[in-house]
Amino acid sequence: MQNTNFLVNFTVYILAMIGVSFIAFIVWKNMRTIQNKAKSSMKIEDSLNLAPRKDLYIIRINDERFLIASDADKTTFLSKLKDDKTVSFKEVQEEVNKEDETNSKIKKITEKIIKKQTDDLIQKETLIKQEEEEKIEAKNVLKELKLRGMGN
Repeated sequence: MQNTNFLVNFTVYILAMIGVSFIAFIVWKNMRTIQNKAKSSMKIEDSLNLAPRKDLYIIRINDERFLIASDADKTTFLSKLKDDKTVSFKEVQEEVNKEDETNSKIKKITEKIIKKQTDDLIQKETLIKQEEEEKIEAKNVLKELKLRGMGN
């Protein structure tokens, strides 16, 4: 009888420990899920595919919204958006146009810099050629003077 009582108590104790462990595991798992949800404050609100591997995204981070462009090579910040939740295509197109204008301005400035550098190089080459021609002319004049000096 005592042996049976011991087995019953032991079984109840083991089952209770398994139950407590299981409940502790469930609570721990739920706490981790809640913490992860609290940490992940970045959400993609909307996306627009412009072409293959070229997309626009509206991303919310906490209470701020941003317009982001993405292609195969890079991701570009375009703008911080207004707080209202609706974004019109006109607003998106204006942001894209601003980016295009910026790229166009950068391209024009780069072209001017390259043209200026090219012009400077051409000017330097011309000066070097003129100097070389002047040196050759001076050598020829010296030779002629030496020849005239020897002839007298």
